[in-house]
Amino acid sequence: MKTKEIIQLNANLQTQLTSVNEEYYGDLLVYVRTLAFLRDEQQTEELLLSILQDILDAQKNGRTAEAYFGKKPKEFADEIIQQLPFNVVDTAKLVAYGIGAYFLFSILPTLINPTRPFDVGTFSLTSIYVGAFSIFALWVFGKSTYHVRRSFKLLAAVFIGFLFAGGIAVNIFVSTPLKIYFGGFLGSATILIVALISGYLLAKQDNKKIWLPLIPVLTTSAFLGIFSRLPISSHYFDFSTQQGKTILAVTLCIALFLQFVLLFWLGYSSKQKK
Repeated sequence: MKTKEIIQLNANLQTQLTSVNEEYYGDLLVYVRTLAFLRDEQQTEELLLSILQDILDAQKNGRTAEAYFGKKPKEFADEIIQQLPFNVVDTAKLVAYGIGAYFLFSILPTLINPTRPFDVGTFSLTSIYVGAFSIFALWVFGKSTYHVRRSFKLLAAVFIGFLFAGGIAVNIFVSTPLKIYFGGFLGSATILIVALISGYLLAKQDNKKIWLPLIPVLTTSAFLGIFSRLPISSHYFDFSTQQGKTILAVTLCIALFLQFVLLFWLGYSSKQKK
């Protein structure tokens, strides 16, 4: 089976777990998947599926996962990770994909104003920073799984918050000479191509719901960027005028409101399923 098929089978089988076993296996799953980031994903998922099947077999015989695997799941999970081989090539591909996705989904808002140059150097530095930040945040999230102390989780959250703020600071305060102006037809064509590629990537995702909140802001940014460059509509979308600023502010506020509604709806629907 392919990795995606194993993950889907794993998710389907988890619905058969009792609440106690679900908690035990859920923590184990999160811990292994996050900390086995550099390991072979196929073998990781195969091993996790094998463990789940063992738990289900034990459950049929009236035994809990804790009774079957022991009361030290962290040590057991560490042993599992040590068994898995490294796969640097796939990891590099995943990091490159993440940076590329960030580039595609972040470039549209920066191209709204045709009079502002696009700083390739700053954007590249921010993309690399975001990639490194995501890996570190993933590691911290995994490590916090078996930490009972709230102080550790609080400090981890604060630290990640500072790192996130650092990424914003890089994007705002760092400037490089590698600037490109995307005005007129070139800008409109670039925005359209990026929007189409982003839409294609979103359509390919298995779990499309988690990406839905991105659509209002990305779509609005694309339309604003194109309309501000078209001769027939650029007068109304001149962001150096009060009218243009008002249209920009109102449109983005509507997009952000729709994003909030989608986030609320996704959170509410997930609670209803539980």
